Amino acid sequence: MKIFLLTLLTFCAATSVHSQNSTPLFGKVLYGEVMEFGGVEVTFEKVISDSRCPKNTNCIWAGEAKVLLAVSRDGKLLEKKEVVISASNVTNDELNILFNSKEFVIRCIGLSPYPATPDKIPESEYCLDIRIN
Repeated sequence: MKIFLLTLLTFCAATSVHSQNSTPLFGKVLYGEVMEFGGVEVTFEKVISDSRCPKNTNCIWAGEAKVLLAVSRDGKLLEKKEVVISASNVTNDELNILFNSKEFVIRCIGLSPYPATPDKIPESEYCLDIRIN
């Protein structure tokens, strides 16, 4: 089952020329779903762990979440990629690159929902935040 990032992304993929100066596109990939852009598919396969510090609690360490993604191009698997999402690496543009070409770059920039309690979040509720430049 495929889910398209946004109608905007589908439209932009078909009609625009991508450049380093273009406005970034943002979207979400639901757990178990596929995002397609420019012939590249990103599949959100699994939440490996989520140790992020819940809101309104005091933690010694902010924690991190790890997810497993499959990246394919034109139907061929390029790689299975483990991505670590933490407060320290989300702002670093060199980290969490899922796909990089001269036409565009796909990055993971976050994972939602953010834990509100120490209770485990069901995998089906997770959503990966993506940025395409």
